[in-house]
Amino acid sequence: MDDFYLFKYIVLANSSNDQSLFLITFGSKSDHCINRTASDFNFSTEHDRVYGCSTRDGQYDIVNSIPDYYKTWHGGALDHTENDIGGYMLLVDQGEKNEEIFNLTIDNLCIGLQYEFSTYATNIIKKSQNQRGPYIRFEVRSAVNRTHTIAKSHTDEILAYDNMTWIKFGVSFQANYSSVVLLMFVDIRIRDGNDVAIDDVELRVNNANGQVGYCPSNQFANTIQSHGIIGPFCGICNSRNHTFDQDSIFLITFDAGSELCSNKTPAYFNFSTTYQQHVTKDCIPQGGFFSFSNSIPQHANVWHNESLDHTENDTNGYMYLVNVGAAKNIIFSYNVTNLCNTCYEFSAYMANIFKPSNSTKPNVRFEVRSADDENVLLAQNSTGNISEYPIMNWHKYSVIFNASVSSVTLLLISNVKNDFGNDLVIDDIELKPCSFSKYPTPSVLFSHIVLFFHRIKSTYNNIFNILQKTRFYRHGMFYSY
Repeated sequence: MDDFYLFKYIVLANSSNDQSLFLITFGSKSDHCINRTASDFNFSTEHDRVYGCSTRDGQYDIVNSIPDYYKTWHGGALDHTENDIGGYMLLVDQGEKNEEIFNLTIDNLCIGLQYEFSTYATNIIKKSQNQRGPYIRFEVRSAVNRTHTIAKSHTDEILAYDNMTWIKFGVSFQANYSSVVLLMFVDIRIRDGNDVAIDDVELRVNNANGQVGYCPSNQFANTIQSHGIIGPFCGICNSRNHTFDQDSIFLITFDAGSELCSNKTPAYFNFSTTYQQHVTKDCIPQGGFFSFSNSIPQHANVWHNESLDHTENDTNGYMYLVNVGAAKNIIFSYNVTNLCNTCYEFSAYMANIFKPSNSTKPNVRFEVRSADDENVLLAQNSTGNISEYPIMNWHKYSVIFNASVSSVTLLLISNVKNDFGNDLVIDDIELKPCSFSKYPTPSVLFSHIVLFFHRIKSTYNNIFNILQKTRFYRHGMFYSY
């Protein structure tokens, strides 16, 4: 047996309302490469394990700094995990499209709870190489019927920078099943480039209200309350421009009215856009224009005419209709101030207004950026292609981020440009904290007991049997039982 070089036992205070079910940091050690495999961290991959701190197409390694590959990679760059000297990361030279990077089945989730599956990823190639960046697709599937996709998201291109930059990506989902499969795939096959490092792979439960997120008896999580915001009171106040939900910082429903086309402007709802407004009797915007409509207009029998907005109990409610057209423009831009240093979800409901056809599918990118001159990208997520249906279907899309700065800009940007198709409606744009509780609570308290074991051989199994019944850390991975 290999040396078991670190065993770290962590006790978490019960005041946590945003629990981590697992966090894979890949451990730490002084050796540049380790001989661990994906199975040591309880996941599988379709990429081949290679040793020696060098990879080729379709291979992976586990390293504590980026190798200097012909001066094209960010040689010497370190992992993402904080306070992790000699910390390892997963180095992947992506293979074929749809090839699995990560596959992990998790059981005993609480039906009805909201979870976030995420990772930090970075393009390891220097910007000066002018190579396309990698793309990753996240999927959550039922473990019983693996053809049933519960949720998915796409990273879009992970860009190269002058200095290697870690960015958090992920997908949020509601547990409709107690057992799910968490997946990351290669989303685009690229011959040159397509090299990525991954670290801090995590599954968290949001809105936990003290629950750890595991339900061994598969009970429904129907006792969760959400009557306030965790942490100090902060955020923006209610205004006449928003329908304010008790738990929302803002929720834009676009109001309601008897006229087909509203003459209210984006400024009335406190956002801006690079698209131009179309206010006429027919309420049909051309490419590059938008309107606020209370039903889908009749347009050459290709749209879902007379379909209604998403907001519940909202007679004649308006929605934001965008004919994206031939430009990748900003659909929505909203500045928010006085945020707390906590987790937020920026979301919107969207629908493709085209009837089934060969038209271009809308594809929208969520971005969160610092509202200062540096305009730092804090988080991003893409909807993927928004499909047509025989009946217009609304779907919720979102990005989850941690507000490391108090003022941010929330953006919706088109990923595609085409005149035929590419028409969508948006409703119920919302910003809300990830975690809720009846009263503000102090920060989560951690009590750390660190146990070091060196060259544990014959006694290893006995220790493992004792510690597996609680929450422990092994090979860079946290577990909860």
